[in-house]
Order: sequence, then C-alpha cells, then structure tokens
Amino acid sequence: MHQAVIIGGGLVGASVAHRLLALGASVVLVDREDDGQATAAGAGILPPLDHFIRVEAMLPLLAAARAFYPELVAELQGGGVLDVGYEVVGALQVATTEEEMAGLDEVEGECQRRKAEGFAHIGAVTRLEA
Repeated sequence: MHQAVIIGGGLVGASVAHRLLALGASVVLVDREDDGQATAAGAGILPPLDHFIRVEAMLPLLAAARAFYPELVAELQGGGVLDVGYEVVGALQVATTEEEMAGLDEVEGECQRRKAEGFAHIGAVTRLEA
C-alpha cells in the first residue's frame, strides 16, 4: 500500500488527499486548525466571472473544473459526507459610478458568451434599476 503525507488542507491538498484515498493509499493530511474555514484563496466560491476574465488560456481549465464540481459533490456525498456546503446562488454586480455603469454591458456580454461556451453554472442575467 502506498503512503502519503499531504501538507496543507486547502483546495489542492484536500483534493490530492481525496484522490489518493480513492486509489487505496494511506494518507495523512497535515493542516492548521482553522475551525470551519474554506480555502483562504476563494472560500470555495465559483463566481460566474472571476479574476481570470482576461486570460483566455485559462477558460478551458475553468470550464472543465466547474463542469466537474457537481460530480465531485455527488461523489463526496456518496462517500458519506452529508453536507459539503455547496449551493447554487446568484451573484450581484453593483455599479456605483457612471464608469462602472458603462461597464455593465461588457459584464453582461461576457456572462452570455461564457454561458454559450459551456459554463453551465452561469444563469440568467437580469438588470435591476436603482
């Protein structure tokens, strides 16, 4: 049997540990003792658009990862994890200046383009007035 020690229980460390366990390895995961904290990088949030918006080369990886997420949740729940805390909710983009207001068309267009490219986690875009 293979043995592994994973240092860091964030997204990457936990994912590697999960996969190694599924392959039959003996795993020790070493992490800080942060009660109820998700990875500090993004708290487990999968936003419709993110800071990689201008890096086109990242889009295939983001699309594949987000498409896999519901499968991972189902796998975890099938393995006895009763509540992974995953919930599909909306996002709110607030414009507080005229410049930000002018940028909303671009944000809406980017959401529609990504949805057409297969980013299934992006729902309907609705404009609200003040």
